Amino acid sequence: MVDLNKRKADRLRVMNEFFEAASGLEQRVIDTEAVQTKLGLSDQEMADACKYLEGEELIRLMPGLWGGRPFPHRVLLTHWGIREVEESREHPEAPTEHFPPQVAVTQHFHGDVIGSPIQAGSPGAAQTTTVGDLNLELVREVMDQYEKDEVALGLDASKAEEARAEVKTIRAQLDSPRPKPAVIRESLTSLRALVEGAAGSMAAVGLLNLLARIHI
Repeated sequence: MVDLNKRKADRLRVMNEFFEAASGLEQRVIDTEAVQTKLGLSDQEMADACKYLEGEELIRLMPGLWGGRPFPHRVLLTHWGIREVEESREHPEAPTEHFPPQVAVTQHFHGDVIGSPIQAGSPGAAQTTTVGDLNLELVREVMDQYEKDEVALGLDASKAEEARAEVKTIRAQLDSPRPKPAVIRESLTSLRALVEGAAGSMAAVGLLNLLARIHI
């Protein structure tokens, strides 16, 4: 029997990884084999997902040989695909036209936890909160580190004020019951650019290393 829930979840997982691989850009070529390997999908599962995404015009295929695989080697995001992923991430608890909610907890799909804090196992187990593939605890760690190192960064007054505004925006999202990944990523990108301007300091190096661990 076909497991429809798994098939729909696979499509969402593949599309999320395509979006990340392309940094949300239409012109960025995506290596489908790398995504397949990362998600641990079979050739047929990957082929089914790609066929659906192409049929709904969320991705488009790049010309070239498939090398004997049942799915294309390279694809691109479409405008509509980008819009739907952004909508899915901005409202992770709600389904979109083509995808189930991002917020889903299941042990069936390799134990993936998307968009919800879950603790399992023995007492004292670590708890991680994610929205999509954005680790909110790591984002919070970056905010704490920035506030600790703000003076050591040596930003001029205008840039320091701009950075504080981005931190304030991110803090507000972290405290929200429905944080918006797109807003957090935009502010993190701006903050990273400001920190890069102070790259000569050890404080900046530490912050940039932390930021590199986040899928912006």
